[in-house]
Amino acid sequence: MTFKFTKPAAQFNRMINKLSSISIPYLILFSLLTDIIITCIFSFILFPDNTSGPEFGINIPDFLLVVILAPLAETAIVQVWVIKTTLKYSNNNKLIAVLVSAIIFGLGHHYSIAYILKGAIAGAIYGILWFSISGKQKKPFLYVALTHSIYNLIGFIITAFT
Repeated sequence: MTFKFTKPAAQFNRMINKLSSISIPYLILFSLLTDIIITCIFSFILFPDNTSGPEFGINIPDFLLVVILAPLAETAIVQVWVIKTTLKYSNNNKLIAVLVSAIIFGLGHHYSIAYILKGAIAGAIYGILWFSISGKQKKPFLYVALTHSIYNLIGFIITAFT
């Protein structure tokens, strides 16, 4: 069974093509800022009392897990495997691939409903970044993992000072 969202998929592809014309450092910066803004909206406006996520210590093993291993593993599973598999079964529909990967990314962050929703949005951001960099004939794995890692590093640093 293949899914079709012909008009939305075409619009999504046009958006990806436009984003592909932006340099990779700006794409990473835009993705980070978008993720940070969404986090602030969720944390301070939508769910100020319900944003609990995992608690990590400020130590080297937790740093390696949060800033290095998790972004690499999640990128490999959610962006590489899920997107490629979804493209295969959706007739190369990038919109569906991003939606499926975003949902799985969100569900992987199942600490609270707010965290799942915020995670799904982050997953969509990383999926869009994936396709935007893919459009440049570049391999997006390291760029998406780096972006995710920087985002987690910011959270790790904020946690260290609160």
